[in-house]
Amino acid sequence: MGMILMEGKEVTSLQANEIKPPNNECANALNQLSEFRAEAVYGSPLEDAWHPVAFYKLIHRMRQLQVIQREFRDRAEDWIFEFVELKGGRTVAFVGNKIHRESACRGPNAFFVLKKD
Repeated sequence: MGMILMEGKEVTSLQANEIKPPNNECANALNQLSEFRAEAVYGSPLEDAWHPVAFYKLIHRMRQLQVIQREFRDRAEDWIFEFVELKGGRTVAFVGNKIHRESACRGPNAFFVLKKD
């Protein structure tokens, strides 16, 4: 059915086919300027963009936990893309803007990505 009742509050669960690809400035830059496309938000779609220090700390913690298969970077125009391929095959991209830092995205800046065909 898709609905669960918890503590008198209605919570709606999402089916995989209901998840929409992210659509903001960072996702658009990633889709247009890299060889990957944003598939889903990494984290909560309600959160603002990660500060660059926060995602570098997260990558550092991922290294400590040994969950990273490989890391790589890409730059295009004013955008910086930090890619982390996790063991198990999923790839996460953190998108930053050299000029506007935190305000460029107007929404999330961390995404699960797939390589374009």
